[in-house]
Amino acid sequence: MQTVESLRMGRMFSAFGGPPVEYRGVSLGSRFLRDHLDAASGGPFWTPTSLKPGGWHDREVMRMMLRTAEESEFASIGRGLHRPYKVVFLDGVESGGMTTRQAVMKTVYCQFENKRYCESVDINITGPEREILSYELDRELKFDLVPPTVGRHVSQLGYGSVQAWVSRPTAWEWQSKGYDYRQDQKNPWLHRLAAFDFIRGEIDRHANNWIMDRHRRVYAIDNGYAFVKGDQRKWFRTSAGKHLVGTKIHPDVQAEIQSIDEDAVYRILQGRGFKSGEEGGVLKRVRQLKGLDVWQRLGDLW
Repeated sequence: MQTVESLRMGRMFSAFGGPPVEYRGVSLGSRFLRDHLDAASGGPFWTPTSLKPGGWHDREVMRMMLRTAEESEFASIGRGLHRPYKVVFLDGVESGGMTTRQAVMKTVYCQFENKRYCESVDINITGPEREILSYELDRELKFDLVPPTVGRHVSQLGYGSVQAWVSRPTAWEWQSKGYDYRQDQKNPWLHRLAAFDFIRGEIDRHANNWIMDRHRRVYAIDNGYAFVKGDQRKWFRTSAGKHLVGTKIHPDVQAEIQSIDEDAVYRILQGRGFKSGEEGGVLKRVRQLKGLDVWQRLGDLW
């Protein structure tokens, strides 16, 4: 029996010529995608002629691998609110700085609940749900900030969000290497991150939960502290946005903001179990961003 997801993936792959093929036991859909993977054991998974690293097609394959790959081991990696684990899979693919050979998993179980989290969000909506929703919203906004993220069950850990691993330094680590993002106000990726965090109502974007590569490209990780009740801004926190206040919004990012489809954003948020005006708050912030030319202080801690 075909599921809605399998039908959707079938429609996607039909656009790339040909019936499904297998890659190490996993159906990748079209021969077009298969031909762009290097199946040599131990070699690079994306050939020089592959699609642009991090592009849409790469991410679709990575999402499928995250859903289907067999896990081999896991280990706790910290005291994060939603019990983060590193999960290692038997196989995977790589794209840019991202890999599905391993992933970060957030479980639905909380270790603790801090004041800003309890005050700002409906705790009935779990952190993993917010992680997955952040990825889906990022796809719609076309910011390409969030590594592929899916929901799945992992043996002995249960259900949670599973996100592709990014093996690059955090913004905090870059400072020790001589690069200070706080002075890089022309970097469009920092402007995208500020916009993304404001739209979602991010309350915990410090310099250790976003990653940069050597091209200053940003990966937004740890997205479970988001989607506040209504438009409550008391605890808004984004280290990128804070240091852009007074700076003209990058023209590329401003164009991306203006192109946001508010109806599509609302459809993504519908049916998530929100009961405190979260959808309306997101749309209000989108509309405010569309009216800005220069970054302002957009929250109490911004």
